[in-house]
Order: sequence, then structure tokens, then C-alpha cells
Amino acid sequence: MGIVTGYVSLILLLWLLIRFVARKLHWNKVNRVLSKSHKVVAFLFIGISLVHFALVLKVLEGRHILVTVSGVVMLAAGILMTVLHYIIKDRRLGRKIHLVFSTVMAVMLVVHIVAYVVDFSNYLQAVKAIQLEGIDLNMVEDGTYVGEYDAGYVYAKVRVTVDHHTITNVDLLKHLTERGKPAEVIADTMVQKQSIEVDAVSGATNSSRVIMKACENAIAKK
Repeated sequence: MGIVTGYVSLILLLWLLIRFVARKLHWNKVNRVLSKSHKVVAFLFIGISLVHFALVLKVLEGRHILVTVSGVVMLAAGILMTVLHYIIKDRRLGRKIHLVFSTVMAVMLVVHIVAYVVDFSNYLQAVKAIQLEGIDLNMVEDGTYVGEYDAGYVYAKVRVTVDHHTITNVDLLKHLTERGKPAEVIADTMVQKQSIEVDAVSGATNSSRVIMKACENAIAKK
């Protein structure tokens, strides 16, 4: 849902910015059409953006700082602009404030998109680069091993318990992801298959590979 609300917020913000540009460039017909639902769209943007922020809050530490900062600034600017619209009675001053906040939101939108694209590309490269070397359990001493792997958008920290060269338990201590929750069942699969390298969970391949690599890193510390 976090991704869906993100795209919806983006569409609504672009709608508001188009209306802003249309008014400044005196595209009267376009401006008249868009102005009819301007307030509704503005409130929808703020509401859905707040929902989006709440949904992605738990995975923000895996995002580049510019993605987080630009998103927060956009949301804050939108809220402040809306509040000031109803507080300030001077229409000329109101227009100036609207211009400033609209400009800030437009700039932050560009920063947010560019930072997200670069960050997501780096994440895909990190997952693609994952190499599972394979673990010979006959060479692993009994004990509990903790390991982690951070691919950016997906992070996993695990605890692997080995007893008599057998994986008896795999605990997922931390799993930061937005869409890969189904991959968490892979911990049970590793115990059943007695292998770190198992089939990835359909629809959660990236999270599956990150969890497997975290487990391999744990045992590799022996």
C-alpha cells in the first residue's frame, strides 16, 4: 500500500502544480477547469500523503536521506500552505506565500523523484550482486549465529541455530521491506530443506535472496 499511496500522492501533486503553472501562464481555460476541484485535490494530497508517510515510516531507515527529507518537506509545505491560506486574509500576501510554498514543493518533487530513482537502482544492483556461496553444514560447529545483509530497500537480520550439523531454527530478528513480507516463510523452508539456499518465495524474490544472504553471513562467522 505504501507504493500505491506514493503514486497517488505524486499524481495529485502534479495536478496541483499544473494548475499553478496554468494560472501563472494565463492558460485561462485550463485554469478554470482545474480550479473547480483545486481544494478537494489539495486536501486529498495532504490526507493521502499522511497515510503514505505512516505506511513507509518503518522502512525509511533503508532509504537515502534525500528521499526522506524531500518527502517530508513536500508534505510540510503542503500542510503549511493550506493552513496559511485560511489564516491570511491579505490576498496579495497569500499569493506570495502560495508562490513560495509551491516552488518549494516543485523543487522537492524533482529531488524526491531523482533520489528515489537513483536509490532504487542501487538497490536492484545490490540484490543482483548477491552471490550465495553455499554452506557445508558438516563443517559448521554447534551454536547460534547472527548475521545480516543490507541491500538498501530490503534489510534482514537473522539468528541461525545449528545443533549436530543441523539447522534447528532460523529467527528473523529484523526485516525491513515494503512488499517482501511473504518471503519470511523462507526461514521455515531452510529448516525443512536443511539448506541456506532454497527456492525464493514467488513475488518476494529480492527479500528471499536478502534473507538467505543474511543467513549465510551468519554461519560464515563461525
